[in-house]
Amino acid sequence: MNIAFKVEASTEVGTGHIYRCLNLAKSLSNKNNQIFFICKKANFLFKKRITNSGFFLKKITNCKSLKDDFENTKKILSDIRVDLLVIDNYNIKYWWEKKISKYVKKILVIDDLFRKHYSNYLLNYSFRKYPKKLLENTNCKLLAGPKYIILNNSKKFKIKKKYSQTKNLFIFFGGTDGKNITTQILKIINDSEFRRFNIHLVVGVFNKQQKKIKKTIKGIKNVKLYQNLDNLNYLLNRSDTAIISGGTVLLEAIAAGLKILVINQSINQSYNSIYLKKKNFLDVMNVKDINKSTILKFFFKKNNMPRKNIIDYNGTKRIRKFLMQNETK
Repeated sequence: MNIAFKVEASTEVGTGHIYRCLNLAKSLSNKNNQIFFICKKANFLFKKRITNSGFFLKKITNCKSLKDDFENTKKILSDIRVDLLVIDNYNIKYWWEKKISKYVKKILVIDDLFRKHYSNYLLNYSFRKYPKKLLENTNCKLLAGPKYIILNNSKKFKIKKKYSQTKNLFIFFGGTDGKNITTQILKIINDSEFRRFNIHLVVGVFNKQQKKIKKTIKGIKNVKLYQNLDNLNYLLNRSDTAIISGGTVLLEAIAAGLKILVINQSINQSYNSIYLKKKNFLDVMNVKDINKSTILKFFFKKNNMPRKNIIDYNGTKRIRKFLMQNETK
């Protein structure tokens, strides 16, 4: 079976989509499946990760509009005869999906928003209920809810008992960090009152403040910088607290059982974090409220996360099982 992933990673869309697709692609990879990635913007790091995983990269060039994107993608799909096209891209529209359906056997759309789609399968892992009226194809099968969250489970770990108050802090604001929240947090934790904490700082590949961040942390001995990581499991397991954005990393931090402070960078990220705040899984803070006092208050707050977690590392397995059952019928 030929499986193609239509996905991007860039300054505008971040890196969560392509990591999500790589994790699903690895789960679907076997001797009978050939896997392709169709990308318009893939920097050297992601080109390497795609090809090193044994997948084929088909890069789109000379693309100035969504119509150009469609024509380029159509040509690629016609050449490789795709059985399943996986679309994980906010920029793709309903008309694009409907027209491209003529050139593939089936389409799986991954979308954590609530938009109209034309596909055979729709994966929406949001905690909000997905309205079926948005599915134009009445035969579309819906994979909905957090049990289908795609996380990296290449190195499973047992969740250790976490400290009720902060000792080991994890900080990450996605591949881009468009609001420069990392630099704001660093200004605060540079204070002597924060020297008692061990801090794991992850900076994304598209963060434009990388040089400034490296310069800032030179004098902060308790901060360790990490870049270009394949997955975050190791660092999450070594941490008890996280200050993060509301993207994919939020879901990973919940699965790891951390005490979490979310600072959202977009409206899209707020959907899940607001729901999870109501369920006492995390705290949410606005960018304008970031200061020494509010951060310290959060640090010394007890971790009141419910004992029963609502996210596990088996979402990818569930999706794979579902697809294999349906594709062999």
